[in-house]
Amino acid sequence: MMSYLEITSFITSILAVWLTIQKNKWCWFWNALSALLYSIYFFQIQLIADAILQYFFILVSIFGYYQWNQTKTPIENKLKYLNNRNRLAIGFFVIFLTWIMGKTLELYTLASVPYLDSFCFALSLIATILAIKKYIDNWPIWIFTNAIYIAMYIYKAAYLTAFLYGLFFVLAFKGWMTWKKQLAIN
Repeated sequence: MMSYLEITSFITSILAVWLTIQKNKWCWFWNALSALLYSIYFFQIQLIADAILQYFFILVSIFGYYQWNQTKTPIENKLKYLNNRNRLAIGFFVIFLTWIMGKTLELYTLASVPYLDSFCFALSLIATILAIKKYIDNWPIWIFTNAIYIAMYIYKAAYLTAFLYGLFFVLAFKGWMTWKKQLAIN
């Protein structure tokens, strides 16, 4: 059953992602608000890693706003791609963090899907950092992560949130195409 909390979280999240695609610095405020709301909701449905991730999103939103607000020269605002060495390092980091967090959640919490939740946590962490630094690579990571989230939320009967992540999946494609197009113009 959908709650007002889930519905409000849904609305603020859509606004946050839309503003991110537009590279509007206010996306970070809406990201923080939706994260706060979703942290409560995810604890309620025992997605512990997701709940913890929301607190990270709140902190990162403050940093993201600061970073995007401090851009002074066109070069600092430039979109870019990761190199292959960085992609490999990120892959190892995601595997390591998934294992550590998944094991911790499995042993010490009532998390219902500790490793899958931890995997999505690690990917979301990386994608968010890459978005702050304006790496185009954040969008394909979000596309992949959102696909997994959709299945996990359906499993947890969080249908509105699953729908939200379906929209995020589509918006991530739009963000990817928009940023690639902007990079080609610059």
